[in-house]
Amino acid sequence: MNLVEDNLKLNSLEMAQNKTRLESFPISMNICTTKKCNMSPPCVMCQKAVRPDPPQDIGWEIIEKLKQILPTTAVLILHGVGEPLIYDKLFDLIGLASRETKNVFTTNGRLLQKYSQLVVDNVFAISVSIDAATDVTYKAIRHGELNQIKEGIKRLASLKKRQNQKTPYIDINMCLMRRNIGDAPYFVKMGKNLGVDAVHFYHMNEGVEYDWQVEWFDYKKQSCLTDPIEHDYWIKQAMVLSKELNVAVIFDGRMYFNSDERDKTGDMPNPMPAPTIPNSLFCDLPWRQLQINTNGKVNNCCYQLDEVGDLNTQFIDDIWNGKALLEIREGIVSGKLSRYCAKAICPPNGRI
Repeated sequence: MNLVEDNLKLNSLEMAQNKTRLESFPISMNICTTKKCNMSPPCVMCQKAVRPDPPQDIGWEIIEKLKQILPTTAVLILHGVGEPLIYDKLFDLIGLASRETKNVFTTNGRLLQKYSQLVVDNVFAISVSIDAATDVTYKAIRHGELNQIKEGIKRLASLKKRQNQKTPYIDINMCLMRRNIGDAPYFVKMGKNLGVDAVHFYHMNEGVEYDWQVEWFDYKKQSCLTDPIEHDYWIKQAMVLSKELNVAVIFDGRMYFNSDERDKTGDMPNPMPAPTIPNSLFCDLPWRQLQINTNGKVNNCCYQLDEVGDLNTQFIDDIWNGKALLEIREGIVSGKLSRYCAKAICPPNGRI
């Protein structure tokens, strides 16, 4: 009996039928394991630079409330606003899921050398946030030594090759801004030299809360939207080089601001199979995913402004088919977004 596969099939069937009250469990769980980070000072584009979070780990009593559904989860995402490899129960948490569960997380890479064997043995995909291809740019954005991160990635890739494994899939990611956009082609070349499976580009967040200055960094002025011509030029150079070097590129959001052109070379394997979605559904996450925050509060996704539940006072079943998520699903099916989604700046709702 394969609990993950059975849950996947039931979940896809219920979504195809536009059901809003579900018998299936979420097939993707995003558990924010910690708010702690070992980047000090914080990266300039991180909210921690101006609004520090309390140094909080998720309590094991919250994890205990998830034991019922973790064995049915197809994808277990183990990062949030902190560094997951700091969380001392990270691999204990992974052990609660099924052997068929695909464990993934994003890391800043500072502890990769220390935990590389555990990562190779337990993780399906890992994304390393670097945001630069040169020492100068890395130090300006992340206040550290780029070579330390590169050595950790090399060790990870070496162990994976030595054990003759296809996993973990490794990508390096760059949060695009004016300060690093010129590094984009060299980032592709660095990915080739490090032997990763893909390089990953995405844009900074947008919204009224993303407006601060720290050191040299001015959030609004660093947005690539302030110079779309410069942005498109360097991304085009990066894409041309990716084809020459045969490096897969993942690009979240609009690749070019001045056209609708897509120039994608490839993707990392998606750990969550895409179902057939009815035309009335433009976002499938209310049927597929829950995000558990370190304080036990629950969201449907990271873009929602309001929680849909609280594991300190509720059971997971009561949240999954609770009033908030029923309202969200019904809103998507009807085309009239609920209050939880209407103001969320998410990819289905206009995020660049």
